[in-house]
Amino acid sequence: MKENKKILKLCWVTERIRHWMIYKNCVQGSGQKAVIGLYG
Repeated sequence: MKENKKILKLCWVTERIRHWMIYKNCVQGSGQKAVIGLYG
């Protein structure tokens, strides 16, 4: 059970970082490239 929480937290942190990266790149005006890089 403890291990599960660790994995969930890691997933959450990863999502936050990914969203922040997309946001940062969009702010810099290269959002489309960032999205293609992540999902392409």
